[in-house]
Amino acid sequence: MKCIITILSILISGASLAQLSVKPTNTGDDTFIYVIDEILYVKEDVNLTKNVNDTLTEASIYLRREAQLIQGDGGDQLNKGDGLLSVYQEGTTNQWDYNNWTSPVSVAVNSSGVTLADGNATFGPSSTLFTPVDKTYSSPVKLIGGYESSVGDASATPDPEPLSLPSYWFFYYPTGDDYLGWQQVGGDDYTIPAGYGFTMKGVTGADPTVSDAGEGVVNNSGSAQRFDFRGRPNSGTIEIGSITPITPGHSVFIGNPYPSALDLSYFLLEHSVNSDIDDDNDPDTPDVPVTLTSCGSITRKDNTTGIAYFYDSDPSVQSHFLVDYQAGYEAFAPVDCGTTGMSVGATFIMYTNDGEPIANSETGVEGDARDRRYLPIAQGFFVETTSNLDNSFTFENRHRAYIPETASSNSTFHRNTSENITTENFDEDELIVIPKLKLNIELNHAYNRQISIGFWHNSSRGVDYAMDARLRNSLASDAAILNNNDKYYIDVRPFDVTEEIPLSLVLDSQMDVKFTATSFENFNTENVYILDSETGVYYDINYNSWTTTLQAGNYDGRFFLTFQEQEVLDTKDFAAENFDVFQNNSASQLEIRNPNALDLKSVALYDITGKKVINEQNLEGQSVYTFSTRNLQEAIYVVNITTSDNITFSKKITVSNNR
Repeated sequence: MKCIITILSILISGASLAQLSVKPTNTGDDTFIYVIDEILYVKEDVNLTKNVNDTLTEASIYLRREAQLIQGDGGDQLNKGDGLLSVYQEGTTNQWDYNNWTSPVSVAVNSSGVTLADGNATFGPSSTLFTPVDKTYSSPVKLIGGYESSVGDASATPDPEPLSLPSYWFFYYPTGDDYLGWQQVGGDDYTIPAGYGFTMKGVTGADPTVSDAGEGVVNNSGSAQRFDFRGRPNSGTIEIGSITPITPGHSVFIGNPYPSALDLSYFLLEHSVNSDIDDDNDPDTPDVPVTLTSCGSITRKDNTTGIAYFYDSDPSVQSHFLVDYQAGYEAFAPVDCGTTGMSVGATFIMYTNDGEPIANSETGVEGDARDRRYLPIAQGFFVETTSNLDNSFTFENRHRAYIPETASSNSTFHRNTSENITTENFDEDELIVIPKLKLNIELNHAYNRQISIGFWHNSSRGVDYAMDARLRNSLASDAAILNNNDKYYIDVRPFDVTEEIPLSLVLDSQMDVKFTATSFENFNTENVYILDSETGVYYDINYNSWTTTLQAGNYDGRFFLTFQEQEVLDTKDFAAENFDVFQNNSASQLEIRNPNALDLKSVALYDITGKKVINEQNLEGQSVYTFSTRNLQEAIYVVNITTSDNITFSKKITVSNNR
């Protein structure tokens, strides 16, 4: 069980109007709070004064291991002073690959030595990034030119070698809808507004320094550099778009701006409109208080689509050239505050120097679909804003949560404490797992597009913000859920066993396409099919696969995901009364008897993969039709007959040529 250190009113050395004030003693001795694996909770503001007696203990608050700082959502939330909070976070990539960051702290003192005004300020690696040396001392990173980082040795004596980072690889994305939205912000004195994300490549080499012997974690084992973020802790309202305007409908790269975990679902749901659900509620009034499970009553705002996108890439690609990168976007949909949400991994592709996808560059490598309900300290992500965005949107202290981070993933959290800090934070064991399955569509035996389909009572069959994730960077040959004439790779809807869910499928050349249903969670069904609407045939893909060969073309709306075979009784009756379809294997021919001499628009025969092997058009009203099957392989086929009145029906036959 974790202990919560609750600050109702603490004064450490000297007078202060802040609820928590930490400053040197009157005699100049350093004063600090050192927190290990605990929650430091302050209801209102924090005032920190920098320690100057000993550089080894210059910070005022040290958060170590799973320690986090939580601040309340009411009263004065503007932290102040020139003192520092220190908190560690580890990258997850090597020198060739990007980490997606934001900063949990701001600059407290400007380059002229003047303490900045109360509240959240800007940040930059030259002023907020350090390398741990021991429990309380860290050395500042050194920004250099060129393209290669150097890990150095922070514990080397007598002269520690600083961690050297090329300023070239620091970018942020204040607004945009393509690769040109990235802005390089290199230079020793650059700063980024609080709440915005930034990219930074990993570090070359290894640093064996262990700052905390009790924890036993080295600074860098070879691909996971540990950083010490030092500065004024961010708190309260952090506005995105107030400094750099966001173009409505464009994306922006942001991140968890606090020295604690972030309830990503709460944040995304608050900044997206209500679902347009077909019920007694008015779907045209989205900006009203809506009760969400475990979130309480919140006002949802039409600022974003409610989906978080995470840039993901293949770290095995050892190149600094954009055309060599292999990357894509993982997506997370919160669905409802009372759920774990849904995620889907990235399909990695390659890009031109302009950041555009290269046709047929799919690598066959996929990213992971991580548990993103809670974000760790300093994690960055993308959101897409809506056309109705009113200038800006905000992070608030109510979005914060204490969720310890697991050792296995920088982005996966598991609650292991039962204490609630605020009414918004709740036990993860109470979260509902959305009933869902994964539909894998493999294209040309080369790469896979994974689609996550969930079922939730409080959703619609249309596009729901915070539930349905639009496909980013569609490929030349690609697949998705087709919804409102757009493509989605997370789709949430109410479950209806009779529904046929339309798929998007576009191919730029002839290829094999394989459909597989897998990864069922909290969802039990005996049947999962792909319906080929052209042939009327259902193919079982429940932990099974069906492969078809298709020519280049757009097949949007031809294939459907469904959960039972539909029987159209009136069409069957019509067929029984007017046609007799018979495979005469002795004569090696398909025979269709048409006693009423109805005009036929077409007769087609498909093999089990969906390939059309017979295609006869505009047939006259004959009483008998025969089609040779002598050259066909022995197998099951589907006959598809369409009358001149556009009545279509199908029948399976078995060809067995006994020669």
